[in-house]
Amino acid sequence: MSYATPIANVRRAAINASTVFAVILAILAGLIFAWVFKVAFLDRKPQPKPAEEARIPLTVAAFNIQDKTLVSQAMVKVIRLTQQEYDQRLQKFNFGKNALLNGNKPVGRTTVMPIEAEEPMFEQQFEKNLYPEPVSLRLAPGKQSVLIEVPANTTMVQVYDYVDVLCSISNDTTAFGPAGSSATAILAKNRKVIARFHTTATAGRPPSGPVWPYTLEVEPWQASAIELARSIGGKFSLSPSARETTTTGDALSLASATAGPAASDQVYKTLETRYAETNRFTVADLAYLFGVEEPEPENIWRLEKMIGNQTLGNLEYKLPPMPKPAKDDKSGKGGVKPAGGVETKPRASTGTGTRTVASAAGGNLGFKPIADPGECKNCAKKQ
Repeated sequence: MSYATPIANVRRAAINASTVFAVILAILAGLIFAWVFKVAFLDRKPQPKPAEEARIPLTVAAFNIQDKTLVSQAMVKVIRLTQQEYDQRLQKFNFGKNALLNGNKPVGRTTVMPIEAEEPMFEQQFEKNLYPEPVSLRLAPGKQSVLIEVPANTTMVQVYDYVDVLCSISNDTTAFGPAGSSATAILAKNRKVIARFHTTATAGRPPSGPVWPYTLEVEPWQASAIELARSIGGKFSLSPSARETTTTGDALSLASATAGPAASDQVYKTLETRYAETNRFTVADLAYLFGVEEPEPENIWRLEKMIGNQTLGNLEYKLPPMPKPAKDDKSGKGGVKPAGGVETKPRASTGTGTRTVASAAGGNLGFKPIADPGECKNCAKKQ
């Protein structure tokens, strides 16, 4: 009895042979692809890079900087340029490479000319790196300096401006009028500002606070007047005026020759002369500068009522004012004669408004002057 070969076994052998062949072909293709990839890509030698040109650092302005400006760290920056770019950037300046400021050298220096953004900085564009000069070097011969503090929100003044010094006084001192009164006067005209903010440095910064200090060049008597006004509570302000055009030492008078001297200029001249003689400035002088006139003196007389040796009281009488001294008597020492014929010496004009002692000739019917504590007790005897 014979048996036939199973069909399944024959088909399995045929499939295995074709699969093996396909796998071999795939492996060969993968090897060829790997070889090609390795040769084409992995074995390629990198091209040599060209040598990078060295770059030179250059300090330039970060933005536009004005003259008279203190340069800060934020105002400068460093850029890097090729040699060609570096030479092109510097060729339009005639300062020379040796004067170039690199790194932080410009920081803390003050400019003397504007510097545009992206431009290099040179030594010639800055002030010398020295300590600020003293105030005395900015004073003309015979002048003095005075420091005045004024409100920051009402002042716009620069160094070398010419200003008028205004002073306002509200005081109970009777030399300046009735108690509680106030007045404003110009203590100095057309004076030069020589420094500000407590320094002569060009780029000095204002202090924090509501007032700013300014240093002025004034006459000696004006310095005394300002100091006296400050000591009694005077408040100051500065008003810019036209620059001085006269060549005289005193810049107070700017009146034209045809118009003649102003009344205020005569006041200044009188006070200047008086200060030169006495070397002091009084409250009476300050009142004169403010234009405060002494009120008319009151002549108060007293009548004593008596019976026998008993006093029954006093009766006071106000007499007409005494004549004023002559205008040409500038010393204030001239005497005037009342109706009785006895000369009396008026006190200096201080504007105090106190009662004036009036002497009378013999036969005054018992009238006696009220004693004045400030009156000279021996003046009448010397006459």
